[in-house]
Amino acid sequence: MLTPDDPRLSGGITSFRLKGRESVAVAKELLERHKIFTVHRTGVAAGPCVRVTPGIFNSADDLQKLVQALKEMAGA
Repeated sequence: MLTPDDPRLSGGITSFRLKGRESVAVAKELLERHKIFTVHRTGVAAGPCVRVTPGIFNSADDLQKLVQALKEMAGA
């Protein structure tokens, strides 16, 4: 996770990388296979990442769906 540890700087937007996976492919799989929209980004401190931006309209179930998809994709 690429969100700062400082609680004054935290928010709903975060970025991540899956070890051994290209960010473009991760974002594409999340959308096509799991119907979860994310954004591939470049230029973050150590290179490409995937940005997740949940909104007020997203439910806890939506976030759990993302967590489960990422666990599956990471082989956990």
